[in-house]
Amino acid sequence: MVKARSNEEFIPGKMSRNPYSSKAFGGKLMDDMRNKITRDCELGDPTLIELVIAGKLVEMHLPIIAVFE
Repeated sequence: MVKARSNEEFIPGKMSRNPYSSKAFGGKLMDDMRNKITRDCELGDPTLIELVIAGKLVEMHLPIIAVFE
């Protein structure tokens, strides 16, 4: 996962490692990915953040690997 510079308005702060490997999230679900992003960018409550991949909102219960594939 890579944070594009054009996303600065939507995801302020710095991601500690950009791009992230799927192994860096400490879990297997998209919710784990969202939690890591909100922690690294100091965004607060992760439930207020939605992830958009390939123009579609992603369900947080999905496995990271399934979304990647």
